[in-house]
Amino acid sequence: MPVSGELTLHNVYHIVSIIAFLLLGLRIIQVLEVSMKTGPKIIMIGKMMVDFVLFLFLIAIFLITYGICSQALQTPNQSQITGFGLYNVILLPALNVFGEIGLEDMQASFIEGHCSTDDC
Repeated sequence: MPVSGELTLHNVYHIVSIIAFLLLGLRIIQVLEVSMKTGPKIIMIGKMMVDFVLFLFLIAIFLITYGICSQALQTPNQSQITGFGLYNVILLPALNVFGEIGLEDMQASFIEGHCSTDDC
């Protein structure tokens, strides 16, 4: 299906079916809340979601702050924020948290001599 900005009848049907499926899932959760076995578990999951959203908010603050600081230290001569700069500020810190620090890319750019004072 090609991506376009047009709202066709097929897209409307697709959106309505997605909403219907989400409402079906919510209705099944409401039915399971009444059960003696699944009810308390669903209530616990609901309470944990509040803590999870708070945790994601704190992680997002940390990652964006870390990304801005690391990008500012790596490119001190850059004065404009580009799309690639946003990629470096948001995605690369998240990858660093999971252990991907990109040493291969840094070593390749230093060895090949493509790293200048404006790029690094």
